[in-house]
Parts: sequence; structure tokens; C-alpha cells
Amino acid sequence: MERANAVTMGGNPLTLVGPELKVGDKAPEFTLLDGAEEAGRLMGSRWKL
Repeated sequence: MERANAVTMGGNPLTLVGPELKVGDKAPEFTLLDGAEEAGRLMGSRWKL
């Protein structure tokens, strides 16, 4: 599921992929890129939004 223009970064709209999460949902596994495009990951079911 793609959500076009769901957020902005530096004033530019971005498309998010995946379902919209609500407060209290368990955080899914995901990967983030930092400014140098190095990947960081969150795994495990103990995290909640």
C-alpha cells in the first residue's frame, strides 16, 4: 500500500509504503536511512508506537 505525500522532508513530499500505524500498534520491523544513507534497523515485538 503506497501513501503518496504522506510526509515531507525538507519541504519535499514523500511516499510511504505500508499500512498507516496507530498509537498502541506494535512497531513493525523497519529500516531507516541516515543522511549518509547508512541503514539502521528496528526489530522485535517489544516496541510500541
